[in-house]
Amino acid sequence: MGLIGIVLLVSVALSAAEPEVQFRLYPDAAYALARVLVGLGDKDRAMHFLEMAYNDRDPGMTLIKVDPEFDGLRSERRFQDLLRRMNFPQ
Repeated sequence: MGLIGIVLLVSVALSAAEPEVQFRLYPDAAYALARVLVGLGDKDRAMHFLEMAYNDRDPGMTLIKVDPEFDGLRSERRFQDLLRRMNFPQ
């Protein structure tokens, strides 16, 4: 997904009352959006979209443990729980 696509997805997510409905139309968009949202400092929404990506088996989730974009979430209990559920080696 290109930069323009990500910008469009972010604008929809930030303005839509129910972004989950919008993102069902764009497979694999939840992980990309979570990266953008955590960069904007919106940890709660980033975690929401990471959970969506996990539930949708988004292929981007294979990078979550090493993706530097998520450094700001590593101390969050919800993020650590998500890593545990994904069965990454300790």
